[in-house]
Amino acid sequence: MNRRQSSRGRCRVSIAGILLAGFLLASGEEIRPVAIGDSYASGNGAGSYSDTLCMRSNDAASEVAAEFFGVDAINASCNGAWTHHLTEPRMISDMRRDISDPEGFGSAARIASLLAQCGVGMDGAQPDFTIEQTESGFTALCSVTLDPQIQALGDATDVFVTIGGNDLGFVSVASACLIQEDEALCRTAVEDAEERLDGILESERVALVALKEINPDARVHLVPYPRLLEGDLTVGSYDVSGEIEDLQGRWETGLETMADDLNETHGGFYYVGAVTDVWEGHGLAGEEPWIHSDGNIAEILHPTVEGWAATGHAYLVHLGTSILNGHP
Repeated sequence: MNRRQSSRGRCRVSIAGILLAGFLLASGEEIRPVAIGDSYASGNGAGSYSDTLCMRSNDAASEVAAEFFGVDAINASCNGAWTHHLTEPRMISDMRRDISDPEGFGSAARIASLLAQCGVGMDGAQPDFTIEQTESGFTALCSVTLDPQIQALGDATDVFVTIGGNDLGFVSVASACLIQEDEALCRTAVEDAEERLDGILESERVALVALKEINPDARVHLVPYPRLLEGDLTVGSYDVSGEIEDLQGRWETGLETMADDLNETHGGFYYVGAVTDVWEGHGLAGEEPWIHSDGNIAEILHPTVEGWAATGHAYLVHLGTSILNGHP
């Protein structure tokens, strides 16, 4: 099958999936989605952020899916999260700011800005904000601890999980292979990631079992990362594209196998393969990239708003086909 025929086949599957999602909506199926994981779950790159610490976006994929069903999503994911942050608290911010002004105390606007930076009012955050007087003026002290992400489940019907990229060393791989373009560093970063993968999958398995103990009835959807690279990228003699494609393929297979195994032992586990399908041709150097390659440094190598919308569409395709067909 050539690429055009394959794309047409995926298009038919997507249309069928959206129609089935529509049947879910029409049938009154309850969908209460929760997103947990890292920046590839929070919506980093989409803009419209509800906070500056986790970069949770109102246009994240979980929000796109929730809007289709006319409900609100809970986004407990966070920029920079590692797998253990699904089940353990995380100190995300610890800052100290001088808030003195010529009149001797910080302005109300400045204090309000600091409160926002401190996570006051942020879901799942436990901020500790104090102001102390010093000889030279006033200082604001703030520390923010996030609850374990799985504590946000509540009565969720569907939990979308995207995690492991930070454990794997994604930043090191991107820095060595895409920014520094150093062959030796790139090769080492990718090989290190390959060695970590099995341990990361096992850590995620443990967290997913703990998740089910909190909400046994939730459907849990394991979401792979989008394929970020298109075409042939080499650094020196090192085939970066080929090695990373193999690594992601192995990771996706591991997630799919995990979903199958956990579905047999606990029930309600699914693998969201539709994400990989919808992203084909949209990585870096693709015909229509959905990845930030410049601009806000915090958003670099994260999906654009178009990429997040497409991922949300993939969620809907997945929900329609998996829930109604009863297939993980």
